[in-house]
Amino acid sequence: DYFSCRNMARNRQNALALLLNYDSDSDRDSGYTSEEEKKRKNTFLFNVRERKAKRSRIDNESQSTNETMPKKVNENTYFIEDSNSTNRERLIPLPEEFQNVCDHVDDPVQHEGRVRSFPHERGNWASIIFIPITFGIFNPQINSLVASMITTSKEQNIELFQCTDYHVSLSLTFILRLEWIHPLIEDLRCRLSKCKKFSMWLHGLDVFCNEERTRTFLAIKVGHGKNEMKEISEIASESLNKYNIFATFNEYSFHVSVAWCHGDKREELKCVLPLLQGICDQYFYMESDMRTFDVEGVSVKTGNRIHQIVLSSSSYIYIYIYIYIY
Repeated sequence: DYFSCRNMARNRQNALALLLNYDSDSDRDSGYTSEEEKKRKNTFLFNVRERKAKRSRIDNESQSTNETMPKKVNENTYFIEDSNSTNRERLIPLPEEFQNVCDHVDDPVQHEGRVRSFPHERGNWASIIFIPITFGIFNPQINSLVASMITTSKEQNIELFQCTDYHVSLSLTFILRLEWIHPLIEDLRCRLSKCKKFSMWLHGLDVFCNEERTRTFLAIKVGHGKNEMKEISEIASESLNKYNIFATFNEYSFHVSVAWCHGDKREELKCVLPLLQGICDQYFYMESDMRTFDVEGVSVKTGNRIHQIVLSSSSYIYIYIYIYIY
């Protein structure tokens, strides 16, 4: 019993010694020591102070930049507010090459004397629906025909100019906003793609004048194919009406303009129309296929971009089925 009591007392002393050692070494723990903790805390606080100082420098620089940014006085003059100067408004004229840079001025000399039907406005696009006409292998013959009619008109003191492109207008010229172009084209494509392809031929000369009375046109009228063109024009007008655009002809008179002149010269041209019609008949008599066309699509021009819409070929499919059955 003596030895057992002595061992228990010794164990208690050892335990107390361990507790004292643990308490004295708690600052030098085997995990994160207090020195490491202090170092991490100081680093964190330093980073926070550095971020605040950096943000303060950025704010001060931004404020000083805004104070010296040019401010607009009118269209061509700006000023700088200088806090260090007694005169806080120092006027700076805009360079000449940048003045009125957004103003668009039409020069008729650059467009063969033609005058715009309506003023140019940013974001507005002049548009038209038409059928393109390509003479193909007969292009030399049509150029010769137009040249002969221009020469005959000039002998009668009427100066004509040859048209640069041939087409049949299915609508009047109308204005489209930029954001309307895509949805309108898709709507037209959905509607007109159901219309069937057809054939057309030209016959007879006539004279037309635009609404502004600034140009007069010598044109070849459409003979066969007028009904199909009228149907396409009416379907297209349904799409345009959704945007409050009314570009349908009051009277349908489909034609291909081949020459034009300045001003309203309808009376003068009608006086020489019999002579011009005789020339036209001679060319068409020698090349009857020159006035016949297969219409396979419709075009929509918006600005300088042309969107093509292909017509349905179901009518030709029916013909093939009929031939196969019988």
